[in-house]
Amino acid sequence: MATRFKTQRKKSIISSKILLPVNNSLLHLCPQAVIASCLVMSVLAQRQQAPPQYTENDQAPQRRPQPVDDQRPLGQDRYTTPVPIIRFDKEQSADGSYKTSYETGNNIIAEETGFLKNPGVENEEALVQHGSYTYTAPDGSIITVTYTADEQGFRATGDHLPTPPPVPAEIQKSLDIIYEQIKIQQVRSSTYSVFTVE
Repeated sequence: MATRFKTQRKKSIISSKILLPVNNSLLHLCPQAVIASCLVMSVLAQRQQAPPQYTENDQAPQRRPQPVDDQRPLGQDRYTTPVPIIRFDKEQSADGSYKTSYETGNNIIAEETGFLKNPGVENEEALVQHGSYTYTAPDGSIITVTYTADEQGFRATGDHLPTPPPVPAEIQKSLDIIYEQIKIQQVRSSTYSVFTVE
């Protein structure tokens, strides 16, 4: 038994700010006392971590709303204001087509229609959506966006959206010549195919 306890290092049981040193001989001689003290410490730790219990007569502390942490400049209202929905209409047909529109209290107006194109045809079935939405920009101007979304992607138009400059006439003529040459090359390669027989 002397070899068993050669090194008398101290162990510690730590629970919620209570430090109880225990040496190896105490663990060996009285395991029930160690278990009992562990149970007592766990109950004490749970009581310290448990939220306070309130009865009907007690009042829970009131929490004040915290402002939203955002990137708006100081001086602007940092609390969100609910915006009412003034109008909402939705029509759904048995064939899957639909029409929906809504208007909000801050003058956002949106309309959309949609239908399924080529239903049941594999690799050609596509949802087609047409719509528009209008809102007031921060500078007070009215912004209207009209869009189409289908198998070719999402395409939006609006007076506020940037457009590319027109292609100069000389460049357009060069592009037309290149396109014609490609078409001629494709026709030649398809009509003059060479077959070899082995």
